[in-house]
Amino acid sequence: MADGPELIAAKRLLDAAKSHGFRFERLAPGADGPLRGVRDTPGYRDEMYLAGFGAPGSCTAIRRRRCPLILPGGLPVTDSVTGDALTVLHTVVTEWAATEKTQTQVTKVAPVAASNRPEPGWPRSIS
Repeated sequence: MADGPELIAAKRLLDAAKSHGFRFERLAPGADGPLRGVRDTPGYRDEMYLAGFGAPGSCTAIRRRRCPLILPGGLPVTDSVTGDALTVLHTVVTEWAATEKTQTQVTKVAPVAASNRPEPGWPRSIS
């Protein structure tokens, strides 16, 4: 039996989530058992629970902001999504990945031109 277009899209999104740093584990035996995915970044901890493919409300994901303090109740939730597998995977892979990239952008600094560099031995002591 061939996979339908929705299942193919979900598999591709699951592969994209893995390439964006998610680690998945199967919570129950069998090929259709629920999956739990976790990704830790410097700014966030993302968790995804995929329990059913097409059932509305069967999948959920939460994004928690990392904090150096120990907070009662755990890390604060900054975003969440509930729905079918395609909705949850699409939101996490496209929107949350973009947020992560803006958090980790590196600004390149142009090198200092040789004419603007201080001369060797600088600063000199004043006598």
